[in-house]
Amino acid sequence: MEIAYLLIAVLGLVGTWYFNLLWFLTVDSPPLSETMAPPLVRSIVIDLWVVLLTFLVWLIPEARRLKIRHWWVFVALRIFVAFAYPLFMFLRERKLRLLAN
Repeated sequence: MEIAYLLIAVLGLVGTWYFNLLWFLTVDSPPLSETMAPPLVRSIVIDLWVVLLTFLVWLIPEARRLKIRHWWVFVALRIFVAFAYPLFMFLRERKLRLLAN
């Protein structure tokens, strides 16, 4: 599970930032109408915010329970949801494995 979570974290970081950088490099100064998202995109963004909020509500007590150091870094990385969540899961799985031994 550790490797799966780490691979998903890398995929999330590279996959999302590839398209972010592509957009930044190809768009000079878009008109306001092009920066407004259609309703379907707004719905997806709300879904992501709900997942993010759920992650943060769960992350802090779980990190404290397992005594994961520097857990606050994941709160800071929360804007990178596709990276922070699987990376925390990787560290959590590693900690659980170490505690089991």
